[in-house]
Amino acid sequence: MVSLDKLLAENYSEVKNADENILKIDTKKINRIMQLYEEFLKFLKNDTFYNPDDRSEIRKYIEEEFLSKTFSTVLYTKEDITECSLSIGKYQEESPFTSSGIFLSSLIRFHHERTKEEEYLLITEDFGSSLDYVCCGLDGGTVTIKGSVGTNAGEEMLNGTIIIEGEAYFSCGIRMLGGKIHIKKDTGSMLGAYMEGGIIFAEGNTGDRAGFAMSNGNIIIQGNTGIDLVKLMSGGTMIVNGSTGEFACDHMFDGNVLIRGNIGDRSCTGMGGGVVYVEGNAKNIAQFSQGGTIHLFGKKEPDLTIADGTTEIYYNGKKIFPKGDI
Repeated sequence: MVSLDKLLAENYSEVKNADENILKIDTKKINRIMQLYEEFLKFLKNDTFYNPDDRSEIRKYIEEEFLSKTFSTVLYTKEDITECSLSIGKYQEESPFTSSGIFLSSLIRFHHERTKEEEYLLITEDFGSSLDYVCCGLDGGTVTIKGSVGTNAGEEMLNGTIIIEGEAYFSCGIRMLGGKIHIKKDTGSMLGAYMEGGIIFAEGNTGDRAGFAMSNGNIIIQGNTGIDLVKLMSGGTMIVNGSTGEFACDHMFDGNVLIRGNIGDRSCTGMGGGVVYVEGNAKNIAQFSQGGTIHLFGKKEPDLTIADGTTEIYYNGKKIFPKGDI
């Protein structure tokens, strides 16, 4: 495999800037960036460290050992990043193509660090669902994505804004630390899982386990959710303007949840803390509960057949459980 140093030396002219040498892209810079992208794909194919089942670690490894050493010395524009997002589509049949979001993410992050540019555009309409890790580790700027994205979009992002005009596949915003994500269509499972900060606004429906184990931050879902909403939640706020699937707020430890529709069957099982507000109907809730508070406002009186434990339940402001405390 051609070394990166040799590739750079052959394709870029060296210029002086202040006290350091930097490499300046020539008039065919997008072709040079695509050469680097091909090197990136070869690296994924050939490096023995690469393990598709350990995607988070390989992302960090590639960025630290490959991309950061390359792009920290290359000048390119935000328009080049957009063109690159279009050009990589022809590599969809390559086995490591799904990890190409790492490449685009690093292009944006390093460019923003040097230029403080605030607006970026990625076009993924033809292949976005296959593109994982888009905007992972984002630390500033606004990135608009015309199309859909694959898994782990916005993973571990620190700051900035991501606007996804299509759908987001699994684990969008996973381990998010700050910033904002706006998804204009449906999302898959694990939205905002392990989230520690920031805001996610999802206009469509979401899959299972949205807000799984989140400890801080805010998630707003305009549509309905799948099962296990905010399972193992320990902090933050979840607002659902639709209804939830079964086992919502399962083993929830802390935080605040507002559900404007109905809450699914057997929700709040093992609940240990936090506050849940349900404007719709509820049945078979709060089994094995150990704490926290549930406020219900549905038209139908809630079914507490299986409720036990110590979680306090109120219906239209009146305490109805535990019965011994009424």
